[in-house]
Amino acid sequence: MKRLWRYLEGQKLLALLLLLVATGNAAAQTGGWLLVRDAIDNGIRAGNERHLTIVVAIYLAVAACGWILQAILIRGLAGLGQRMVLGLRRDLFDHLAVGVTNVTVRRPTLDDVFMKYTGRDLRDADSGMGERMRMNPMVRSFRAR
Repeated sequence: MKRLWRYLEGQKLLALLLLLVATGNAAAQTGGWLLVRDAIDNGIRAGNERHLTIVVAIYLAVAACGWILQAILIRGLAGLGQRMVLGLRRDLFDHLAVGVTNVTVRRPTLDDVFMKYTGRDLRDADSGMGERMRMNPMVRSFRAR
């Protein structure tokens, strides 16, 4: 954990701000449930329509604030995490003797999957098929006709 702090260099204020945003988001979510309980107890059960209307308006405002805080938190954490990963990657690749010049990602082919699970190439598997077919008694009896 100590080593990761250096990747927050210059970003500690943003991390603190995001911590406050997360606290506000959690408070908005918790406050929503408390408002629902109050609306049921003091509005619906008591038959107080005015109180119920006020609590619903407050609930909607709290939910909207929570939604905004959640959006800020997601975007902020994504940006902060991306900067940390870039710093980690930079430090990792600085230690390599040869620089990485190109990285390619592709979907595996059927041949790749076959090689992974069998240890053989598909062409190697097909080459032995003729011999196995000749040795198969069912094939030999069919050819004899």
